[in-house]
Amino acid sequence: MKIRSVSKTCLRLLCALVLLLSVAPGGAARAAESVNLPLKVALGMAISNNLDLRVDALDSSLAAADMEGSQSIYDPVLSFSANHGQTFYTGETYGTKDTSSSLGLTQYLSTGGSVTASARAGYTKPVSDFPDDDWTDWYTSVGISIYQPLLKNFGRETMELNISLAEYDHKASLEDFRDSVSETVYSVIKAYNRLFTLRQVLDSKEDALNSARQLKENIQRQDAPGEQQDVEIANTEYAISQRLKELVDAERAIKDQEAKLRYLIGVADKTTLIPVDPPSREEPMETLDQAIELAQEQHAELKQLRLDLKANELRERVSKRKLLPNLGITASGGVRGLDDRFSDSVDQMGQGKGRWWSAGLQFSMPLGNTAAESDYRMKKLRTRQLQSRLTATEWKIRDYIEADMRALISARVQIQVTDKAVQSAQQRLDRYRASLARKTSTVQNLLDAESDLLYARNSQVAALEDFANAVALLWKDAGVLLEREDIHIETADPEDLTAEPRGFPSAEQAVATVSAATPEATPEQSAASARVAQQVTQAILKNAAEEQKEEHNKPSLEQEIKPAATGQSVAKAEPAVKAVAAQAPAAAVAYRLRIGEFIAAELPRVRRLIRAAGLQPQQAEGEPHSQFVIRLVLGDFSSLGPAKSALEQLAGSGADGFVLPHGVDGYRAYAGSFFDRAGAEREQQRLAAKGLTLSLEETRVKLPTTLVTVGPFSGQQAARQVVTALEKKGLRPTLQQAPSTTQ
Repeated sequence: MKIRSVSKTCLRLLCALVLLLSVAPGGAARAAESVNLPLKVALGMAISNNLDLRVDALDSSLAAADMEGSQSIYDPVLSFSANHGQTFYTGETYGTKDTSSSLGLTQYLSTGGSVTASARAGYTKPVSDFPDDDWTDWYTSVGISIYQPLLKNFGRETMELNISLAEYDHKASLEDFRDSVSETVYSVIKAYNRLFTLRQVLDSKEDALNSARQLKENIQRQDAPGEQQDVEIANTEYAISQRLKELVDAERAIKDQEAKLRYLIGVADKTTLIPVDPPSREEPMETLDQAIELAQEQHAELKQLRLDLKANELRERVSKRKLLPNLGITASGGVRGLDDRFSDSVDQMGQGKGRWWSAGLQFSMPLGNTAAESDYRMKKLRTRQLQSRLTATEWKIRDYIEADMRALISARVQIQVTDKAVQSAQQRLDRYRASLARKTSTVQNLLDAESDLLYARNSQVAALEDFANAVALLWKDAGVLLEREDIHIETADPEDLTAEPRGFPSAEQAVATVSAATPEATPEQSAASARVAQQVTQAILKNAAEEQKEEHNKPSLEQEIKPAATGQSVAKAEPAVKAVAAQAPAAAVAYRLRIGEFIAAELPRVRRLIRAAGLQPQQAEGEPHSQFVIRLVLGDFSSLGPAKSALEQLAGSGADGFVLPHGVDGYRAYAGSFFDRAGAEREQQRLAAKGLTLSLEETRVKLPTTLVTVGPFSGQQAARQVVTALEKKGLRPTLQQAPSTTQ
């Protein structure tokens, strides 16, 4: 069982951060003074290191162990017994002694019955003082017996009740674990955004303090002593003291927030964390109705309640069956032998002389059956209770989503308002500075204007933080936060989620790798080791950044529609093909795998899958692919300028606008292109909520494609092994003979 918690890029970033935190000058593993922390790295560290998640992961593992243990009802039961005893009869001087042993194997059936196979052997001898009473009777038997209930305990549901309940508990624990991961991710996003905002606030307060100090110096340099200058200096000194206090408060708030974030991501050292990613401005792709529909399907609390309801409905059905009488059928049969020698007794069994069989019915029922009736009534009431709770929770989740949408709309408006406020406050400050230079305003006016600008800037960054948090909360309540953050969890073995990521060094391994050559390092050698670690970290971060850029900078649909440069892809592909071909033995027949022809939007995913299999994809120009697309029409215009101006309506909406020639001399502006009508209609509805009226246009376009291949490989068997590996990744390669490379 395997688990993947985050993408390869995130894991590489995590490894880079481990190196930064682990290696420092001096040859010892200690925390760096400060670390630039990307959000993806923070999320990866939280999933790997968060202590609360480890507890939840162990809860899920316990449920998995309980589920495995419930299967033990079908484990065969082996039994063995051996007995020896003597019997003396009242008033007599002799008796008998008996020795026997038995071996049995019982298998329980899914119908509620059981089958037992048994063998028994033993002998009886007299206990007497008379020599003539010396005889031995050996008895042996082999048989099989069957018991099958017909009413009360009949059926798979009754027999496997504990198995089914354990499976429901395990599924519920997985949903609870997934919910815990989602909650942790949301908490990290909030804490990360808060820390970023607080650092922005700190920078603003430092600028305000420096400005007040500079203003005081300017006043003191003025050759105009007197009461007015004293008043202005007093005003600036008061402003400096107030801003110093605010600066101290801001620094303390940052320290407190760093402690929260360090706990969430599992960093024990007092490392200064510097968030480098500002709060996201990404707009949610879901409308209100879509978000509610997602939440009704994906919310972890609803999933757990539905599992609880199914489990109790099963208990109710089994409890109803318990009201029936206990009626069962029994059957047994076999062969036995009896003789004065053990071997003769066994021979009699082989000859079938001692055959025996029996069959019958067993019936029992408690008079009144009060306990079973009470239990059934409780199960029915519990089912009704869970149904009501499920309905109430669905209503509650819907209210959550509606509240999240209202908060999102408010945050969006706040961003626009604060952007305007910052602009106005800056203009006002500039006017007061000019006015002060002309002696038409006072220093206090300027200080008030600076304070107002500081407040406006802090409100602006707080509005951005509120917007990003509102989007994350909407996604969390809709049950899709992990998918939106590109965190993919296979909950087959949650306990592995908090383990060291596979394929990446632990902190100890990273330190050992860097400093293995210098166990007793000098200061110069330690510094060199630290530089090596820094170089490794920078290389990892660079590769991760390139992969992220390749993933996020996908060309738009209209860019794909533009003709590709002829021969460009082929020129890039040929050197790689030749390099791989040179590795194949000259005497072997080379084979190549044709992965397929893909449009630009599909290429990053295909390349990632191929590289994940340890292979290097080669690319060449493919045949153009004709396909229908659905465009969102924004409007028609007689010239290019007004068409581009119309695209400004899309600013901040998250839409990918573009302009194409239309008609003889006209142009048409579009708000996006889609391969499926459903996606286009969803985007149309989303933009309609922002006040944009769009129409749909269906047209056929020719998209350039890229032919992706892998190889060549020396021999068909080697190529087929690669085919199997790629098929596990979801690709469908075809085997082709490669051109000769021995020329």
